[in-house]
Amino acid sequence: MKKRITLCLFAFAMLIGIQNSFAQEKYKTIEESAKIESQDLTKILSLDENQTALVFRAIYSQKRFYADKLTDKNLDPKEAMALQNKADLNFKEQMLHILSEEQFAKYSAHLSSKKNQKK
Repeated sequence: MKKRITLCLFAFAMLIGIQNSFAQEKYKTIEESAKIESQDLTKILSLDENQTALVFRAIYSQKRFYADKLTDKNLDPKEAMALQNKADLNFKEQMLHILSEEQFAKYSAHLSSKKNQKK
């Protein structure tokens, strides 16, 4: 009986460990994606090191929010849309504070061209 309980506890611990590693992989992927996107914006907008770091944090925060909140299956679609709009507005405000007016205009143009390419 003791062996069975020990075996069950071991199996449960392994299951928790696997779930943890999947979560870490998800965040690592988000970090890599944010890093690539911030490097692209650095080239396009001629950002300095400080701006690049701030842009990276803003992008990472937005992507992590999307991964954590918007993938919740229990979330009402209207509530999800409201959360997404709030996150997008927050991201835009962060970018307005980080970028100069000229850089933000280039960033907006870049986003528009990116959206047109997807269509």
